[in-house]
Amino acid sequence: MSRLIGPAAVLVTLTLIITIGGCGGGTASDLASADTACALHGIVYTSGMQPAEAGQAPGAQPLYFAMVTIHSTSDNAYIADTMTNTHGHYYVPRLTRGVDVTVICEAPSGEIFMTRTRPNARDCTADIDEDTTLATQCVMFLSQAADGVVTDADRDAVWQTCIQFQRANRYQYGSLNGARPDFTDQEAIEQAAQALFDAAMN
Repeated sequence: MSRLIGPAAVLVTLTLIITIGGCGGGTASDLASADTACALHGIVYTSGMQPAEAGQAPGAQPLYFAMVTIHSTSDNAYIADTMTNTHGHYYVPRLTRGVDVTVICEAPSGEIFMTRTRPNARDCTADIDEDTTLATQCVMFLSQAADGVVTDADRDAVWQTCIQFQRANRYQYGSLNGARPDFTDQEAIEQAAQALFDAAMN
């Protein structure tokens, strides 16, 4: 299996963290005008935690003081960075609407979580957990297989298929047999996501 560029390598370039109004703040390399921008925000969840609407595990906690970076999904270009606050909430002001982005979080423990989103006039939120991490990696596999030539509709379809399959099957696919991968190991994440991709798309 060919390797993707790991999120940890991307995070090395981070240089600025700002806190705004009690939430994590961010810096944008290309600030959008007010009519085309929104403030992207969400909550990063600890291992094993799912958004409430998907049956959040009792006792799970948001991940606080964790680095978050935003990159363009199409070419991995850096857009902004921030940090989660004491409630696990991250906030990035003035992100351009309509641009497909990948949001990557590295926990102090070394675990890597991510999600993808396309902020628009109706939705500028994106929570992050291990299910969104694997679904995001599925989209990366799709882009890799197509040499980067992938439509937004293709990304959306693969994202929805993978995340729904993961939430319904909880690692009960491929050779995982219910075993949660090590989210501190990019290769383990990729292997689990590959198994998810193969199972969900067949």
